[in-house]
Amino acid sequence: MEAFVSKNPQCDLQAQDHCHRTGQMSPVLVLCLITAASTDEWTVERAGTKRKLERLIIRSGKFRDASQGDRSFQRVVGEAELLSLLKQHDHHKEHRASKGHGHITKEELNQLLHRSDLTKKKRRRS
Repeated sequence: MEAFVSKNPQCDLQAQDHCHRTGQMSPVLVLCLITAASTDEWTVERAGTKRKLERLIIRSGKFRDASQGDRSFQRVVGEAELLSLLKQHDHHKEHRASKGHGHITKEELNQLLHRSDLTKKKRRRS
């Protein structure tokens, strides 16, 4: 198992992609451990919103390259559509400590790290 620690959520995605480019055949699990109500939490939320915005624009066919002319971004994606996207908070899964004392117990961490479900999926595909 390889560990990679970063403060930049985009680096997490790049590290995951790098694993697969270098021939990684097993599933890759990226855990983002952040402190609640901190600048880390804010950074991760903003990065998630940006990724969601990218997917929305590309999926809806509104992505354009620079050669398509001088249309502004506001004309391509409407204000209401952007506000709706930014108000959604489902861009990442989060685990909060269940005990209410603000930290994850050893048992909860082991449960998060338990990867048997990924192993079963891989066996079914084989």
